[in-house]
Amino acid sequence: TIPYRFYNILILVFVVATSYFLRDFGPMRKAEINARKGYVSEKATYQQALQAMEERRKIPSYQYADMPVPYANLSYIYAQVWDVKGGIMYRLFKAAPRYAFKQLKSDGVLPANADPNHLVSGKEALDVLTMCSVKYGNMELPIDE
Repeated sequence: TIPYRFYNILILVFVVATSYFLRDFGPMRKAEINARKGYVSEKATYQQALQAMEERRKIPSYQYADMPVPYANLSYIYAQVWDVKGGIMYRLFKAAPRYAFKQLKSDGVLPANADPNHLVSGKEALDVLTMCSVKYGNMELPIDE
């Protein structure tokens, strides 16, 4: 158990060093650099800050609800809705639309020739929704007589 005690000591040293040297890491470092460059005023509202960062291309611009969606992103959304239990790669990288797409394709929900970057039409999105309902939601398709 002695080696595990060094983690606590190292974290305390890290916190003190970060405070003393005024050095940030990760996303906080990026935010600090943007603040020092004066991209956003200290008194700016949230909306003003977003607009300033979008204009400087520091964050992606607002995505509209009527924009087309690629198969990979649609697969990710549907996999989250139905809590799809997939293979090992899907479970390891559950946050990745790429593996959600591969899982839905291997389950037969998506067409065999589907491309993850293909922009989905409304009809295709409804087809995938129906197939997800059948595969994961125990919905039965009506049979034409």
